[in-house]
Amino acid sequence: MLAQSCGSSSVTPPQPGPSFTPPPGGYVMAITASGPNPSTLHVWEGRRAAVVNQDSRPRTIFSDPHPDHDRCSGMLNLGTLAPGERKDLDNLPIDACFFHDENDPANPTLRGLILVH
Repeated sequence: MLAQSCGSSSVTPPQPGPSFTPPPGGYVMAITASGPNPSTLHVWEGRRAAVVNQDSRPRTIFSDPHPDHDRCSGMLNLGTLAPGERKDLDNLPIDACFFHDENDPANPTLRGLILVH
């Protein structure tokens, strides 16, 4: 009898929870003449983002602190981005990744944060 009761029961598989969908275009931070937009980019699922230079001049992006450039394992040491150039970032560490424009590291307008949750 015990075998019959176990064999006749059905198991309902767990239903997946709602999945998170990144915003259209993914997680993208634009570097403009007036600084990063948004100044803080929140990244969740996938830990991937992109930085695109939308300024008319090259921007040289490096991780904080200056001059060590070692925050977030140096993942934001992107070097020089030409106008219109995009750099994709993959497998970002869960951390607060601060960066600056190496050509003007003390300028607060040219500083940004990618906050990986």
